[in-house]
Amino acid sequence: MDNVSRRSFRIFCDGLFRTECMLIAVATAMLTSSMASAALREYRVHFDPSPSPSAAGYIMHIGADSADYAVDFDLGSPPAGGGTIIYAMDLEDSVDLFVAMRAYNGVGDVSALSNEIRVEAIIPPPTGGGDTGGGDTGGGDTGGGDTGGGDTGGGDTRGGDIGPTPMVAEVKLGVVSDVSGMISTLGIDGGLAAMTMDSLAAAGDLRPTTCDLDGDGDRDMVVGFGKESRGQIAILLIEDGSVISVQSVTAGTPGYRKREGYTTPACGDLDGDGLGEIVVGFGPRMRGAVQIFDDVAAGFAPLTTARSDAEGFMQIPLPRKFYGKLYPAMGDIDGDGLDELVIGMGRTRTGVLVVLDDASTEFAVHPGNQTGDPWLTVDAGISGLKGKNRTFPALGDIDGDGRDEIAVSFGRGSHARVAILDDAVDGFPETPGDLYVLATGRAQYAESDGATRSAFGDFDGDGVEELVIGFRRAGGHEVQAFDDIGNALRPMQTEDGFVQTANSSAHIMPAPTR
Repeated sequence: MDNVSRRSFRIFCDGLFRTECMLIAVATAMLTSSMASAALREYRVHFDPSPSPSAAGYIMHIGADSADYAVDFDLGSPPAGGGTIIYAMDLEDSVDLFVAMRAYNGVGDVSALSNEIRVEAIIPPPTGGGDTGGGDTGGGDTGGGDTGGGDTGGGDTRGGDIGPTPMVAEVKLGVVSDVSGMISTLGIDGGLAAMTMDSLAAAGDLRPTTCDLDGDGDRDMVVGFGKESRGQIAILLIEDGSVISVQSVTAGTPGYRKREGYTTPACGDLDGDGLGEIVVGFGPRMRGAVQIFDDVAAGFAPLTTARSDAEGFMQIPLPRKFYGKLYPAMGDIDGDGLDELVIGMGRTRTGVLVVLDDASTEFAVHPGNQTGDPWLTVDAGISGLKGKNRTFPALGDIDGDGRDEIAVSFGRGSHARVAILDDAVDGFPETPGDLYVLATGRAQYAESDGATRSAFGDFDGDGVEELVIGFRRAGGHEVQAFDDIGNALRPMQTEDGFVQTANSSAHIMPAPTR
């Protein structure tokens, strides 16, 4: 349908980190428009899931003619704990649109179509101003089927210009490598710029992270590699957008480096001295240990603390029978000026994170975790993974309060959902209904693969961090950027937030620098 902007959905409880979202008895959908522009208007589908145990997910159909739907969106299943979910999209507002929904069960059976909502075209006000007015868009009971049903309703319109937020020209959103080992950065226009060369990058398996390692105000980069790297990690010191120094450290035990070797680094200021330390996550053979390296002033030597040994190895508290990879990230979640350590995990029954306090507490379990266990469960409504959940955390201050939030990406089968946990002041969410969940990626990718990676950076120079999402395989040649919470997580730079390179075989990993 030519007059529908195919923008990805945003999913969230009605209000950031709202805890009072309620599950009601039937599924309902309501279309209300807000934040109007001249021809593009944001519509939000307020959707409370059906209590039917057989309802596995929902499909929304949109068309320019009644009962003739040209675009279908698989909304997937809501978080298991319920909670009002809002799907937001930008649609052309100069034509009538028709919307209906179906539910489906676990074997793919679908219900009958619901009744149809007619979203009436918005008539622009006369030149010289005046109110845009408002009104209901229609409603009625939805159709039958054990897998769904509910009421539809309408809403009002409100004015206000909306569009993608432009980025600062110097921003680099991620990195990619080619078969020669050249590592390049992705600009906001989709162009690639050579950064440095490393023979280990030729395999294409990059695990980058960025932070200020040397205290000069520029984001530096630490890059882990895949299985054939034998534990090597590249450390790139960056000044004014150029690499001025390349160093390396070797992580893991000799046996691990020989048998597995891949590394996932994180960096941040754990001790508050203004210089960044490095924490490295490993695969299953390291049995739940990470390795900590001191800052540049110490030559990135292993960091010995009360919990880490002379080689910097530190055991992470793990769920029983855990045997998988660890994915660390660092950031200041409590506003004390020291970065905390957050560890994601691979191959768990549900999404799991461990949040440890900074070095001044000897990496104790952070008091923001009030569950009674050393780990948190992050349930974004992803079902059917059967012990293959993977959590990939990233930290950044997306609401501008001086404390970092935690964005959690997931692996294949997650429908490209990203969960956002508020900072540690009020404690982390303990129920699925408390999570703020963002739907990302293109619809086909979200359905067929859905794995994502997240990273934060200030892309527009407003002093508040924004979020960039990376994908893999068929989606690997592009990233998607979202503005901060104060700007409603609107897309950045392009209409739908996607920035892509012309090389369709590229695999871009989000790693913002500037």
